[in-house]
Amino acid sequence: MGDRSAILIGATGLVGDRCLRRLLDDPAYGRVSVFARGPAPREHTKLDWRRVAMDAPTPLQADAFICCLGTTIKKAGGREEFRRVDLELPLGWARAARDSGARHALLVSSVGAQIGSTNFYLATKGEIERAFSDLRFEALDIFRPSLLLGKRGETRWGERLAEPFAKTAAPLLVGSLRRYRPVEADAVAAALVAAGRLARPGRRVHEYDGIRRLSAL
Repeated sequence: MGDRSAILIGATGLVGDRCLRRLLDDPAYGRVSVFARGPAPREHTKLDWRRVAMDAPTPLQADAFICCLGTTIKKAGGREEFRRVDLELPLGWARAARDSGARHALLVSSVGAQIGSTNFYLATKGEIERAFSDLRFEALDIFRPSLLLGKRGETRWGERLAEPFAKTAAPLLVGSLRRYRPVEADAVAAALVAAGRLARPGRRVHEYDGIRRLSAL
């Protein structure tokens, strides 16, 4: 069993669930600690699942902090709650992880994330990227996928209707537009686990091609 340890939040989401499965299967990791509101969906000798109030970050030492937590403005019920889930909660947990000794942070953001964007969703993603950068982890990997492909536990009709078109249009997205190609959630999860295993110092941003490269490792 490996000696690496990881903290994961957002483990019940589309990417997070797949990331958890891969972390538990990866021999490099000996302990995977999950903080979540609900009960554990599975049992595993390496899994340390903790039911907590997500607005009260719990200090715990680990090598890496992985954030797959996120929602949509519609699901959140408005901008204020969306900002709380996608910015305030991740930042609080990241700070607690850093202060407890984590040297590496991995964040799932979004293609087009940019502070000051006229799109509230993308502006918020830009803010969380900067906030993670300001925490000055020794290593920071930011993942910016476009449309995520994969079966969800919930139905998002907008994404469901967009998937067939996105898959058809993907080969037409070339050059600087390649970053907007849809990507399987499992590929993002594989890239997260690979980047966590590599733990390369510095700040790195991974879009479509970078996610594909890492997912193959």
